[in-house]
Amino acid sequence: MSSGETTLSEVSGGKLVATGSSHPFDLYGELAVSFPLARGRIAVAPAMKMFASKIAPGRGGATVLFDVGGVYRTPASNLSVALAFQNFGVPMRYGTKLEYVSPVLRADISFFTHSMSQSLLIGVGFVARFLEKAHVSLAGEWTIRRILAFRAGYQFFTDGRNLRVGM
Repeated sequence: MSSGETTLSEVSGGKLVATGSSHPFDLYGELAVSFPLARGRIAVAPAMKMFASKIAPGRGGATVLFDVGGVYRTPASNLSVALAFQNFGVPMRYGTKLEYVSPVLRADISFFTHSMSQSLLIGVGFVARFLEKAHVSLAGEWTIRRILAFRAGYQFFTDGRNLRVGM
């Protein structure tokens, strides 16, 4: 759930002029269930999401979206492959205008190794938004004594901020 205040504006005489303010409101809920199969090596998870948004007085909409995904862990248990199809459903209607939520295809491969005091996770992911560009990401996380984690990631084929670092 989120809310805030937004300045409403319109173009008048070639200039952007403030015409008032609005208090948009977003509400999001999700229900997901995971089913482990093959002695825990495979997991399948369907999900249903509900999203409602009010962007201005008389300008609101809602939609229901569906996801399905799965994970396969290799017998060595340190390599995983995941695939997910997300955001399939009906478009959100704002009055007479339809707003489509971009369906997403995600594929990830990750490698995990650990010792008594530290662990290392490295992942490569592919994300394709059907109404937008696709990107590939490379990420890693090094955790020390389950207290301190260093994270870094880089996205290829994107416009904007590609490098992300965190601790």
